Order: sequence, then C-alpha cells, then structure tokens
Amino acid sequence: AARALHLENDPNVLQIIQFVSQQVLAEGLKRHYMEQYAHPSDQQIQDYYSKNGAKYREATLQRIIIPINPGSPDKPAASEAQSAAVAEKIRQRWIAGEDPVKIQQSAFEAAGITGASTPDLNLGARRPGSLPVNQESVFQLKAGEISQAYTDAAATYLYKVVSVRQIPLADVEASIVKTLQQQQLQEKLDAIGK
Repeated sequence: AARALHLENDPNVLQIIQFVSQQVLAEGLKRHYMEQYAHPSDQQIQDYYSKNGAKYREATLQRIIIPINPGSPDKPAASEAQSAAVAEKIRQRWIAGEDPVKIQQSAFEAAGITGASTPDLNLGARRPGSLPVNQESVFQLKAGEISQAYTDAAATYLYKVVSVRQIPLADVEASIVKTLQQQQLQEKLDAIGK
C-alpha cells in the first residue's frame, strides 16, 4: 500500500529509511567486531595478566573498627587529634601481639558502646576493588603487617594482612577474556568514531 502511494520516494520517508539503514549497519559492524575479538590469544591473556598482576593479588584480612563517638551533652565528641591518638594506641597494641578480639571490644567500650556484639574481625580473602577507595592501599602490605588508620564519618579502621597469594591465571582467565573482549571492541569503536 505504501509503494502504491510511492511513499518510498517521499523525502521524509527516505530520510527515515536512510537513518534506519545506518543503525542496522552500525549494529552489524559492532557484531562483526564482537565476533572478531571474541577469542583473545593465549599471549594476549598472559600479557594482560602479567601487566595487571596487582589486580590478581588476594589478601586475607582482619579488621578492627574503632567507632567514632558523636558526643553527648555530658561527654563531648573527641577531636580529630584525640581520635587519631586513640587509633594509634590501638594499632600499637595490635602490633605488640595483643588479642585483636579484646582490642576490638575495648574500642567499642571506649566509644560508649556496650552490650552490642562487636563485628567479626575476619574479613576473609579480598581483592583490590573490594574495599572503599581510600582503604585500597591495604593491598600493598605484606603478610603480617598492620595498616595505618583509615577514618570516615562513622569509624576508624585498622587492617592486618594475614596472608597474601597471587591468584593463578587459570582461576581468572575467563574474566580476563571478557575484559580483553570489551577493551578491544571499545578501542576499535572509538577509532572508528574518530
């Protein structure tokens, strides 16, 4: 019916046909490159793993949380300097080998939190990207080291690295393949766009 009315020659319809045709071609181009980059070589995977080794370090962590007391009419909040001094004392106790469970309990009591169960010290195995950004330097520590104090609005945090291991390539190969596929496709599309 549209052809009988010769709408394929209408300038507005021609513009829409051209636009849709461009979209289909763009999608076809993207699919073509997705297939082309679907299987990175073993060498590309190995190179990516080698260059990004820090991403594939896994640290088993313990954490002590020192709550920040917001203050009350009878007991004002501690200053930043006082909070930092308390955190450093706790850090030194932990370095000296004192039981971290007892340290955690005393930190909660000092903040006026009693009767509540303290958080579990053991965070288990963690990888870079799994902690708040300002605490990521924990992953640069060696096994047995205790971090500096990290503070936010609610608490101060101390970490101990219990152990560190490099995750084998075989365990992360699938995620590297996916990363390489996306990276290569994006680079190609960016180049075409330019």
